[in-house]
Amino acid sequence: MADFVFALLAQITAGSVLHPAHVSRRLACLQDVHAFQIDMFRSLLHGAGRMPGVASVLLVDPACHQNFGDTMLSEGELSLFASVGWDHGTVVQCNLNQARYTRGKCADILGPHERRPRFAVALLHAGGNWGSLYMQVHAPRMQLLRTLLQRNVTVIGMPQSMFYADAEGARKDARAIASYTAAYPRAAARMTLLWREPAHLLRARALFPSVRNELFVDVAFHLGPLLPRLAQTDVLFACRTDHESTGVCARLMGSVAAQRPDLRLLQRDWAQLEQPDKGAAHHAGRCPARALMASALEMLTGVHVLVADRLHITVLGYLALAPRVVLLDQSYGKVAGVHALLRNVSATCGRHAPAAELAAGLGVYDGGGGFASGLSAILAAVDESNATTDQAWI
Repeated sequence: MADFVFALLAQITAGSVLHPAHVSRRLACLQDVHAFQIDMFRSLLHGAGRMPGVASVLLVDPACHQNFGDTMLSEGELSLFASVGWDHGTVVQCNLNQARYTRGKCADILGPHERRPRFAVALLHAGGNWGSLYMQVHAPRMQLLRTLLQRNVTVIGMPQSMFYADAEGARKDARAIASYTAAYPRAAARMTLLWREPAHLLRARALFPSVRNELFVDVAFHLGPLLPRLAQTDVLFACRTDHESTGVCARLMGSVAAQRPDLRLLQRDWAQLEQPDKGAAHHAGRCPARALMASALEMLTGVHVLVADRLHITVLGYLALAPRVVLLDQSYGKVAGVHALLRNVSATCGRHAPAAELAAGLGVYDGGGGFASGLSAILAAVDESNATTDQAWI
């Protein structure tokens, strides 16, 4: 089925404004990424002795909220689960913080010890980041982790980035996981944490040596490919406005507007997505992800060049075969780390940018002496878009 979808998209896009070689490379890269994700996920289940269909699976706190990047991760997880044979009836979902009104509380679903459901595997949702950045997500996740290991449930943490504001926060989590694996029989063999950046994998192995830590491509890549849209806007700036922003994205937009007043520029963020009826979603007991996805894709409709410092807007642009994307990093470097991992997975993914751009780190500019380079990359992408239909991922 997956091969059919890729072949169909290649045929659909063959007559579009996208250059056939560009489409072919992007689709080949995504096929390699999907194969890597499926093979590795199956190997994790084999290693735990928990193959699909053996027993129910618990997905902990799948996001469903306005920051659609986290919701993309939830949908990517469900797509990956389907690829290994878990249907929606197999996967039970529960809420700690991010699932909100669409799922029952994890404490209620797990229930008292004597009447709990017998889950073979619990998967910790990839969104929210690991560490102190979003403690309203991480603190209850760490508490639930202890309960799951105590009940002899195999735990797989879906791929995360890691950030701690101070060393004590990292040491606290290290002590907690060490105590869990020491206290509960076979807990060390039943826990795996996945990381989407090589640097974070190395840090995790130093902090949490008693459990398995592995690299895994950001699970939102399992959502695509998606059908591209025709371009009508010159540049879309998708700029963060929260505490992960560096301010570089907005500054670049101001500079582009000053230098090229002829360009049609737009600025958007997840907060501007059209939100579905929460009451209806709560009544239906499911996340309105399809409506959110349609709104997110609408944001990308008609864009020649996407400039973004939100990780999953750049991933969405890649999946939707956006002609050109200029990556900007957020405050602690996860945009660069996640996209760089693609080159480790597939040589095809390493060919989705010119050699000069790859040498510069996939065109990621953090503003630290690189502001002029970022501005030049944006203006060059616009000029190339106007001059030719040969598309390039910048």
